[in-house]
Amino acid sequence: MGMVVSQSGRVVAGPSGRASPSESAHPQEHDHGRHPKLERNVENGREPEAESDDRQTDQQQRSEVPQPPESPDEHGAKRALLAARDRGDRGNVVRLERVAEAQNQPQGHVGNRGRNHAREDTIAARNCLASSSCRITGRSLYWPTVTAPDTPSSRTAPSGARPEAAPWLPAEPEAFSGESETIPGRSPWDCLRSSRGEAAGRPVFLWEAPEGEAIAGIGALYRIECSITSPVSAGGDGDLGRDRFQEIRLRVKRALDAASHRGRTPPGFPGAIAIGGFSFAEQGAQLGWPGFPDASFFVPAVVFWKGVSGETIETRWTPGHGGEGIPSPARREPALAPSWDRATWIEAVRLTLDRIRDGGCSKAVLARSVEVRMDRRIDAIGIMESLRTAYPTCYRFLIADGNGNAFLGASPERLVRLVDGEISSEAVAGTQRCEPGDDEPALARSLTANAKDRSEHAIVLRHLLETLRPLCDSLHAPEEPEVMRLLHLLHLRTPVRGRARDGAHILDLVSRLHPTPAIAGWPRREALAWIDHVEPCGRGWYAGPMGWVNGTGEGDFAVGIRSLALCGERARIFAGAGIVEGSDPELEWNETELKMKGILDAVARD
Repeated sequence: MGMVVSQSGRVVAGPSGRASPSESAHPQEHDHGRHPKLERNVENGREPEAESDDRQTDQQQRSEVPQPPESPDEHGAKRALLAARDRGDRGNVVRLERVAEAQNQPQGHVGNRGRNHAREDTIAARNCLASSSCRITGRSLYWPTVTAPDTPSSRTAPSGARPEAAPWLPAEPEAFSGESETIPGRSPWDCLRSSRGEAAGRPVFLWEAPEGEAIAGIGALYRIECSITSPVSAGGDGDLGRDRFQEIRLRVKRALDAASHRGRTPPGFPGAIAIGGFSFAEQGAQLGWPGFPDASFFVPAVVFWKGVSGETIETRWTPGHGGEGIPSPARREPALAPSWDRATWIEAVRLTLDRIRDGGCSKAVLARSVEVRMDRRIDAIGIMESLRTAYPTCYRFLIADGNGNAFLGASPERLVRLVDGEISSEAVAGTQRCEPGDDEPALARSLTANAKDRSEHAIVLRHLLETLRPLCDSLHAPEEPEVMRLLHLLHLRTPVRGRARDGAHILDLVSRLHPTPAIAGWPRREALAWIDHVEPCGRGWYAGPMGWVNGTGEGDFAVGIRSLALCGERARIFAGAGIVEGSDPELEWNETELKMKGILDAVARD
């Protein structure tokens, strides 16, 4: 079966891989990490249509977001860049054919590592940026408000209003109870795979940490959502978006306080949980992704949990009314989203380097995407099977709504974990290409000695330590970073450990840490303003926090990178690169190619 990848966000080849008669394709040199399944073509795009009133409204909304100042010498380059950005339908179109795959080489490690996992500044989005009635408005996407049967068709509020949680969670949640039993000899993943019949048409969830803890879920008692009504920023301090984290915290607590449990459980059993994620930035009801707004969490009806002891516990949560609390949302067809071709990306990196030299920021992470279309519905569990094999030491997550929409990935970066008062986080930044057969020890030494990579890594580590220290009774990190190995890359990693002060809550920690300089830049406010200004479309759930939380405020969250969004037969894959003084635009493009390669392989094998 064939699939088509459009780096411009526009798919012109059908299931057979042939371009439509109205389009012309011309060969073009294009390095996609030497992916074995790529046929490279360039599509000549159509002229943009006249701007609509919706675009004008969107631009008025975006005027509230602080924009970086323009320097006179960059006007010409910026006009060319923004024209390509707004055009949104020109770039490379790549067809992928399914072929037999060579066995993936397992991840190894270099240097002093206690545990082998890492992150790539890449990939994550949700739902293929899709809706049959969406309109592209400049750089942003407009989505009609997602509704449930018992919700109003739309919500409006003045600019600056607090987030409004979707009323899928009742004001007074009904009591629900759970009974547990031990499942010998099987992991939560095994239980999820063997329950496909039970899971058909229902939400499905997975969370797996490298240390061995794992959670799988089927069905949902409640869905808890939060969408803002005007676009702001990503999270963190002050006006950078903490409200959505607090709103979710309050509503999750209200839902989980209604739970009671019967039966034996081992130490560490989390009880009832909510699992889900946040978008990278608050984008508002008009700019979010359908089914995956600024924040979305589910309370699973069936949970398979495995702690560090290795024992799998199945818990079935039963609501008082005897049925699950939410329906699956209606399916909506994907629409296309603008992206960058190679030349436009390189120009964007050059402009970012100019911004850095002018003192606008010291680092900015730029992201780009490809869109994949298969000739059939993409199987999220099949892709996760491939990701688990290729990235066994990463944080694997899957959030599927039961209707063909899913967000999943294998992120090598933990944002933060809080369990039994212990805090764990990690700084992961600094990248070196390393293919099978390369001299890995020599490349690791080169990475460790590289001043650019060490500087980029130090920015991330400093952010973690300065943010967590006021919240901890103790906090420590090694003086020197480790080097870790992924399939195609090496990264620098420094683990951070601490003891939280009394009353700490995982979502408070998430709100303070997100977004880290590893996926946004530094200083955070200036980097986010530049990202918002220059990237061709919103990131959606790409690089947002993904994880779980229980009723006592414990939980575990990863950064939603090395991931992809699914909507029916389409997927959107993101990758990013941190731009600092000394970055080479061509090398940064190649880095994003490598970061996408493993995800593209997983989709091709599905």
